[in-house]
Amino acid sequence: MAYSTGSGDYVALMAAVLVHAVADGWTEDGGIGTGFPIVSPNGNTCYDWTSFTSVENDFTLGGAGGVRTQRYIRHGLGITGALATTNAASTTTVTPNMAYTFTEYHIFSDLTVSEHITVVVGFSNGVNPDVFTTFSFGELDKGGLTYGGVSYATGHEMQGYAETTNAGSSQNMTWNWALSFTRLGFCGVVGESGGTTSANHSFITQSTLAPHVNGTAGWPAWDLVHQNGAYVWNKQGIGTVQETYSQQRSASPAASRGIVNEVVFTSAPSQTGTVSMMPQPFFVINGTDISSSLMYLGVYPNSRLTSVEGVIAGQEITYGSEVWKIFPILRKTDWNIIQTSGIVTSGTAGIAIKKVV
Repeated sequence: MAYSTGSGDYVALMAAVLVHAVADGWTEDGGIGTGFPIVSPNGNTCYDWTSFTSVENDFTLGGAGGVRTQRYIRHGLGITGALATTNAASTTTVTPNMAYTFTEYHIFSDLTVSEHITVVVGFSNGVNPDVFTTFSFGELDKGGLTYGGVSYATGHEMQGYAETTNAGSSQNMTWNWALSFTRLGFCGVVGESGGTTSANHSFITQSTLAPHVNGTAGWPAWDLVHQNGAYVWNKQGIGTVQETYSQQRSASPAASRGIVNEVVFTSAPSQTGTVSMMPQPFFVINGTDISSSLMYLGVYPNSRLTSVEGVIAGQEITYGSEVWKIFPILRKTDWNIIQTSGIVTSGTAGIAIKKVV
């Protein structure tokens, strides 16, 4: 089952994820009918989830204010189902906005690329009917590399509501991105221009045909979950890489520089006819200074950074024989209301997911 869709709450969503995964050949670790944890067809990725609630302020412009109970999903990985369950109880890799009823959800996979599941949900926050959240888990697209594999769980950590009344440079970037900290990578860290201490990301380098040494010389240990941005370039903004790959700090999209920004901050070139789409790479790094070494291990499967300028949320773009669905990373608005108090927005930054039917 390469593509499925529906609506409902987080319980219905995760039940649909289970059905989709089983149809793709994932197995229920405890046997048929036991549900999560699940194991990928090749046995490399074990995944489980839990949820938790948090009472938080909601100052979304136009709303009633006050507090509400929000819900988050934790995404647990492990080399066994039992370890995935254990990690799901405490992992820092979470998806917010799970307290809302989803007006739509989309579940994507493609076994010809890698054994993965990507989910996009759309919902109303009570004021804005057009808010989105994305998460994904499974195995990286190795792009022809012959190492064993890397399992991952990640997603955008952006809240679909304003938790404070801050504005300007003090605006919390989890619901209204200050451009100097625009966290555009799928896990909110690839291409980050420094200034962050975490990333919404977990991964496991599998020991079979591992691409790097086991926990020495600064490289991650095999078969263990590494989370919160550990070992992932570039949580710390190493040297000048943030200026070449991502962006210099700037208060204006027009003044921003870097490969990532040229994709999501500018209009699509006329030659494409629609949008430009950029793969989201996965690098590990063996240190936190300019002398550290990077290792390229692949890309997040069938996901691309893009711009949603001139595109309707969920719109399908056809390139040759491929169909891609385009969504805002959080909520599409003009860039000129970035850093405005109470506004939920990700400007025109978007994500494209390949739809296989």
